Amino acid sequence: MIAFTPRTGSTHLCAVLHQAGQQAEPNEVFSPRGSAGQERNRRGVRSFSDYIATFAAKPDITFIFKTCWLDVASLASALTRIFPDLRLVYLLCRNDATQAVSAFRAELTGKWQRALGDPPPEVQEA
Repeated sequence: MIAFTPRTGSTHLCAVLHQAGQQAEPNEVFSPRGSAGQERNRRGVRSFSDYIATFAAKPDITFIFKTCWLDVASLASALTRIFPDLRLVYLLCRNDATQAVSAFRAELTGKWQRALGDPPPEVQEA
């Protein structure tokens, strides 16, 4: 599990892991807001709770995912039951100013992620 605070480069890290040979690019699979939809479809379930249950019923041999506390807090007590051999990497930004500027820019542009090599989004003048 890659745990992160927002705006720390987790998307970039996961893209690099995928390029380095990880079979699937790690996603925020416990986020009910977005990328978990792809995983719900892959696992053939409709509800978020059924999706979570599939991890215990059909575990992957190697499964890397990323998550922030907001998305995993309600599952925290069950994580070691769902993933008995869970290993954790914690990704953070030591420069609060850089992290704040990144969050502000993402909020202004509406662009929260970009692919490797894409130019930064343009900030519109007010």
